[in-house]
Amino acid sequence: MSTTVMLAISLAALGGDPPADDLKALQGTWEVVAMEREKETVPAEDFKGWTARYEGNKVTLMDGDRVHRRGIVTLDPSRTPRSINTWDRDGPYEDQTSPGIYEIQGDTLKLAFAKPGQERPTAFTTKTGPAVLVVTYKRAKK
Repeated sequence: MSTTVMLAISLAALGGDPPADDLKALQGTWEVVAMEREKETVPAEDFKGWTARYEGNKVTLMDGDRVHRRGIVTLDPSRTPRSINTWDRDGPYEDQTSPGIYEIQGDTLKLAFAKPGQERPTAFTTKTGPAVLVVTYKRAKK
């Protein structure tokens, strides 16, 4: 299940200064609405109540009211697809960086991550390529 909760993040082009705009677009709380892990669709009941909260360059993954993992996010919106690195502050990948890609469209956030030390994914799927986790979020209602 630890792979399931790799830090999941995604952002998109919003114009202007991309790094600042992407980081700004990421801020707030996002609810997990879909997940694919290691070539399999994860049943919704397995991630019910999971959220990601972004504050500045920090992310906190929650399982209901319980903090599951924390990390630091670095974005590179100049790449195609846009890239993200997440350095885990705790959990099974503590003090390691997971390479990923991200996309944000309106209130939908999508990301794909590989395990630390693997190649960065190039698509939002675990069916082919190095991605082991793909997560889709919706912005939480206030």
